[in-house]
Amino acid sequence: MPSPQNFTCHAFLDSSGIMRKAHIRREADCWTEFQIENAVWNSPPESYIVPTLPVEFHCHGMQTQDFSAFLTLDLTLANEDAEREGVFCILSISLPYQHLDEFLTFMQAFAYLKQTGALPYIIGISLEGPLLASFGGTPRTGSWVPTKKEWEKLASCGKHGLHYIVLSPDAQLPGSCLAPQISADHPTLQWIVATLLQAGIRLASGHFQRSDPEASAACIRVLIQEAKKYAPGPLSYSLPTDHLFNDMPLNFRHAWRTPQEKLLRAQQISELHLEQWNMDNLEIMLGNVPAELVRSAYKEQTMLCINFDGEHVDLAVCRRIVELVGAKAIIAITDSTDTNTIGGQVLHRKEGIRLWYQHNDIVAVGMSSLDQQMKNMRSIGIDEGAIWEMIALVPLRMLGIAVDDQVQKVPQYCSYVTVEGQRYAIVSH
Repeated sequence: MPSPQNFTCHAFLDSSGIMRKAHIRREADCWTEFQIENAVWNSPPESYIVPTLPVEFHCHGMQTQDFSAFLTLDLTLANEDAEREGVFCILSISLPYQHLDEFLTFMQAFAYLKQTGALPYIIGISLEGPLLASFGGTPRTGSWVPTKKEWEKLASCGKHGLHYIVLSPDAQLPGSCLAPQISADHPTLQWIVATLLQAGIRLASGHFQRSDPEASAACIRVLIQEAKKYAPGPLSYSLPTDHLFNDMPLNFRHAWRTPQEKLLRAQQISELHLEQWNMDNLEIMLGNVPAELVRSAYKEQTMLCINFDGEHVDLAVCRRIVELVGAKAIIAITDSTDTNTIGGQVLHRKEGIRLWYQHNDIVAVGMSSLDQQMKNMRSIGIDEGAIWEMIALVPLRMLGIAVDDQVQKVPQYCSYVTVEGQRYAIVSH
């Protein structure tokens, strides 16, 4: 991503998401003026500075690399790719059972490189699975039932930079694809919650089974109640979700993707009566599982992860959720990759749709950048402060990474942005 040599702007978006008036000038890669006022902008400025880069909170691949191919993953190249894209990135990995010990070695190597300062743009690692009640678009090999010993191995990765694991709270219910593998010797959900949270690893709920939505919602409540005992800070910071509305039972249609489907969108989305959605009728409008997640986010008990690419979930639905719970309860994710593979499975595209599909035409991952998601959010009327909350400030707070926006200090990482959508990454060493 190019960096402008010379520019002047008069606005600064601080770490609380407030747009402040400022006097900022950059000449020949140096800050010649950097003064921030207390006065607030009441309308979107033409350009502004943000003291951070966007965060790719859930990303499966970049450029030529599939992050799930961690046995051969070039972390230095991944860091360079993130730098070029102008983002901080969490690498999301699908882990096959037979490579658990190799993953532990990978995490140790990752931690060493982080400690040496070699990976400034790679924040950490996440796992999608292995405890998935419905593997959905993820590789089937990444869905399995760890024993206590295997969970303890995964938990040991918390100190090496494993930030969260996507798992299904309802994985032990009869409708789960893993149910036949689960025995009395496998640990309970409560034990898993305690083990991971005490190791500093967050639990992201997702990939729900569909046979008993009420029972699945009850499992979310168990997860939340147990997490209260071990969460080191705000509960929502320990309990993100996987992408909302995907891989879960729903009472409504949430996306229109093909040209034929889009012809029906206007009529069908009007029948959803989005304006009537509220905290009292979520089970009826959304379904038990999404209702439980949305309501718990409103109560600051979970953090919703939402894909704003317009393909995973219709943007009108996304906007209504932002209106209901607020930007501080949401992390915008891409769930994307630039490659046509994930975890060894070959993916394909459909004409006119910016998604990767498995061979059985199940959506696997997205292919839209955070910049495109920002443009989409602007198109549905979300203001710049709320956008930056969801793409950077909220995930950084969750991860305990401070944003240096003190007036007397020049921020190390900045992002120069125009409201038309062109963003330039600026690094001031």
